[in-house]
Amino acid sequence: MWHDVGYAHEKVQSFLQSAYGEHLDDGVATEVRAAFIEQEKTSQGTRCIASLMARLLKPANARTEWAVPSDKTRLNPTAQGIYNAIFENLQESHGAFGGIRLFRDYAESIDSMEEDQRQVAQQTVLLAAGSMPFHDWKFRRAVRKAIGVCHMPIHTLPFAALLAFVDSIQDDRRDLQGVLDTPVILKSLACTHDGIITADVELAALDSQSILEKIIEGRDVYASLVHYEGGMRFVYPTWIVAS
Repeated sequence: MWHDVGYAHEKVQSFLQSAYGEHLDDGVATEVRAAFIEQEKTSQGTRCIASLMARLLKPANARTEWAVPSDKTRLNPTAQGIYNAIFENLQESHGAFGGIRLFRDYAESIDSMEEDQRQVAQQTVLLAAGSMPFHDWKFRRAVRKAIGVCHMPIHTLPFAALLAFVDSIQDDRRDLQGVLDTPVILKSLACTHDGIITADVELAALDSQSILEKIIEGRDVYASLVHYEGGMRFVYPTWIVAS
């Protein structure tokens, strides 16, 4: 529901031109994005999500229980790197935007809840917000640039892994006409009792360019996944990657 809401943010110049019917300077889109990025709620959400991501990406480094960082909390090097990756992604793409918007839209309501309800709601929102950005290859690239690698342990980031897996092979339907005209590529997902997740893909529905794009994206996602013996495992069609 939330992972692609950032397309309006990424394509803001196109949206504005469609609305006003004339060409707009690139600076207009830059100003609109900057206004969102510079808001206090955005900064707060970015710090919080970056801190959580750092914990989930490198769980072995944990020494204490994770807590929501305050404005004065000093982020560790990994979290600071991810903060920078989120900031970079917000300026050029859509992946991190959905997580930030989710955090912003629910943070105040969650803070006002009773303690028992607040903990469940906060955990749900933060796990979703911290998982969404990874479906965007530009975010994964930014993470690699910031901290050297982008390795998602499936046991700590299962939703990020599932979203990235599905998003890398599903058909893109970004408008109502596309829902009607776009051929179905991802036919079904199957999960065995021991946690092996496979995708049934209609290869005949893809042209040569789309096949190449799916191979590139699928291999990028697969290279980011960290599987563990006895844990959940994502298996791509062999024409994408021999997993």
